[in-house]
Amino acid sequence: MGSTGDTIIKLKHKLIGWGDLWKKAFDEPTTTGVWFIWGNSGNGKSSFWLQMVKEFIRKKMRVYVDSLEEGTGPTIQKMLVLFGMGGLGRYLIIGEKTLEELDEYLSNGRAPHVIVIDSIQMVDVRTDDLKAFLSKHKKNYLIIIISQAEGKKPMGKPALAALYLADLKIWVEGHKAISQGRYNKGGEFIIWEAAAKKYWGTTQVKKS
Repeated sequence: MGSTGDTIIKLKHKLIGWGDLWKKAFDEPTTTGVWFIWGNSGNGKSSFWLQMVKEFIRKKMRVYVDSLEEGTGPTIQKMLVLFGMGGLGRYLIIGEKTLEELDEYLSNGRAPHVIVIDSIQMVDVRTDDLKAFLSKHKKNYLIIIISQAEGKKPMGKPALAALYLADLKIWVEGHKAISQGRYNKGGEFIIWEAAAKKYWGTTQVKKS
C-alpha cells in the first residue's frame, strides 16, 4: 500500500531550523537522514563541518564525531579552539569507533542525535556493509559523512555509494561549501572569507 498525495502533503517533518546563512545556502533539511561532504585537501572541509557542528549545538543538538582521520590530536584540538568550541560538555563527544562499534553505539538508543564520520576513507568497510548501516540508522539519526576526493569525485566505492544515498550533498572547494543535491542546488556557504576571495576572486554568494 502507498500513501495518497494529500496524506504526504499533510505529513509533519522535523526540520533543522538553523540560522539564516545556513538556510540560504542549504534550505532546511530534516533532522534525520544522510548528508555527504567532500572535497580535496586544503579547501576547508574540516573548518566547514566544525562550523556546522557548532550550529547544531547552538540548536541544542548533541553531536558525536567519529574522528578517524584526525583522532584527538593537535590538529583537531587547534580547530576546536579556533571555532570557540570549548565548554560544550555533553553536547560534543569526540571518539574513534569502527563501523561495527558505531552500529552498536547507535543501536542502544542513547547516542547523540548527530553523527559525523571523518573520514569515510578511514573506515575499513565494504560498500554493501556501509549501505546497510546507513539504511538501518538514517531514520533515527542524522549521519554526516566526510570524504576525501579524487578530482571532483568522492574517493573510493563506499564513498560513491554514500554520496548517492545522501539527502544533502555538499562539495567543498576554495573555502566555499556548495550544495550539489536536492536542497537548494547551487547554494553557497562561505567558510573563510579571505581565502575564498583569494581563490574565486570574490566572496559574493550566488542567489538561490
